Amino acid sequence: MNVLKLKSDYNQTKSTKLTYRTNRKNERLSPRRCSLLFEAVHNVPDPYEIVWKVNNKGDEDQDINDLGHSTKYQYYEGSFHWEGTVYKGIHSMTVSIVKNRNVVAKKEVLVTII
Repeated sequence: MNVLKLKSDYNQTKSTKLTYRTNRKNERLSPRRCSLLFEAVHNVPDPYEIVWKVNNKGDEDQDINDLGHSTKYQYYEGSFHWEGTVYKGIHSMTVSIVKNRNVVAKKEVLVTII
């Protein structure tokens, strides 16, 4: 069984470090107009592809019909992915490790944008 962890570094942005608020469950809320760094940590041997998929679930993105997008990397391109925060709401980032055209590991993380 393949193991996959999805780490998101909410403290790094391309421009500056930001202060984040937390909700009642002590979950971090990310501000708009910054960049989040995601990392896929797994034990799948080379070669493989990494597919990063953003699922937008807020009102703003539905109004302009931007429900998400995906990006694909080869194993030699690294296991990191930058993604910008544009719309308010609760969104998700899903990473899939694909080997021989089969998804061998998959993980989703929720991201709340304020």
